[in-house]
Amino acid sequence: MKKQYTTNEIMDAIKNSDLSLDTDNAGSWGYYLHHDGEKFVSHCGDEIHTFFEPAPYIDAFSAQCTDNHPDDESAASDEFWSQVYDLESADNEDFKAVVEGMTDQVNSWLAEKEDD
Repeated sequence: MKKQYTTNEIMDAIKNSDLSLDTDNAGSWGYYLHHDGEKFVSHCGDEIHTFFEPAPYIDAFSAQCTDNHPDDESAASDEFWSQVYDLESADNEDFKAVVEGMTDQVNSWLAEKEDD
C-alpha cells in the first residue's frame, strides 16, 4: 500500500480524472477522488473510499457565469464548461488549496488504514 501522496500526485489524479469535478448533495462544487486502498480508481463502490474537497471558488465562478447570462441558462452553462478546467492550474492559489486539502485527506486515510 502506498503510504503518502505528494501534492503533485494528487493534482495529477484530479486533473486526469474525467469525473473528479462535480457537485455535492447540497449543490456546491468540489472535487472527488476514489481510492481502493492501492490506487485511485474512476468509480465508487463498497470497497472504495471516496474523498471530497469543496471548491468554493468554482461556486463563485458558476455564479458569475449565471450573472453574465441571467436569461440564458444554456449560455451560462456553455461559458462555465468552456472555462472551468482552466482554473485547474498550479498558478491558481484556490486550486492549490483544494489539492492540499485533498492530499491531507488521502494521506490521513492511508495512515489510518496502515494502522489497522
